[in-house]
Amino acid sequence: MVLNKSPETIAIIGPTATGKTRIGVEIAKKLGSDVISVDSQLVYQGLNIGVAKPTIEEMQGIRHHMIDVAPPTVTFSAGDYAEMARPLLKHNSVLVGGTGFYLRALLQPDHLPPIQTDPRIRARLKEYLASNGPQMLYQNLQNSDPRRAAQLHPNDTTRVIRALEVIEHTGKPIPQTPTHLAFPVKLIGLTYRDRDLHRQIIRTRLRQMMADGFLEEVDALYQTHGFCAAMQKAHGYAELLDVLTGKRTLEDALLQVEINIRQYARRQMTWFRKIPDIHWFYVDETKPDTILLSIIDERDCV
Repeated sequence: MVLNKSPETIAIIGPTATGKTRIGVEIAKKLGSDVISVDSQLVYQGLNIGVAKPTIEEMQGIRHHMIDVAPPTVTFSAGDYAEMARPLLKHNSVLVGGTGFYLRALLQPDHLPPIQTDPRIRARLKEYLASNGPQMLYQNLQNSDPRRAAQLHPNDTTRVIRALEVIEHTGKPIPQTPTHLAFPVKLIGLTYRDRDLHRQIIRTRLRQMMADGFLEEVDALYQTHGFCAAMQKAHGYAELLDVLTGKRTLEDALLQVEINIRQYARRQMTWFRKIPDIHWFYVDETKPDTILLSIIDERDCV
């Protein structure tokens, strides 16, 4: 049955490995709508297994937008995402993903700093990165803007450089994220109450990715595009490339990837906790069908 009412957009958000894709698809089926991905890694072509990109079977015939929209060799910014995704928004859209700054760019367009790229500043920062490494670059951001640094991983050099660029260009950090959303949206959050269980889910999913051919995917990307922008950003690709080039063992790489993903999940929750009016569900305590019915029933009563 497809519902006839069309209230506000629904966003299914939360940290990685919480079942957002399944719930989002089921909601879209009920509403007769499309899904708009809100994920900074799914935008890249050629990254599939390692980013848990929804398969044709998982999409269940629902059209998904903002997936495979950029080649892996380019840097795709939050501004790029918002510009491409905003025309797709409809009153019954279903947003699905865990990239907070993409959601912010889409729903809070005034937040994006109106600062054009300065080629000279960016070139100097990239030269510093090449000479000193990502940890020293990240330490500079920690010294200049500890709040923004806490939101980023040291290896996320694209956004570390952007943050430093804004500081150098304006003399002040990127402004604090507003706590309101300009676009009317019902926010549904999925997370785990049992953090140990969430860590186990992350570990199991990573091992399944390896069984599905994650290492081979990394090799194919590297052979075609080199150590491209997408591989530098997405979890696990740099570490598995080290395995392929003999710089580290597979077990060591997987341990590091697992740690990175867990840290990323914590940063996601830190970001989302700043947003009011999120209706949270604990996926380790509530069955997916129960979550779905709760969302649909509440929406149908609005």
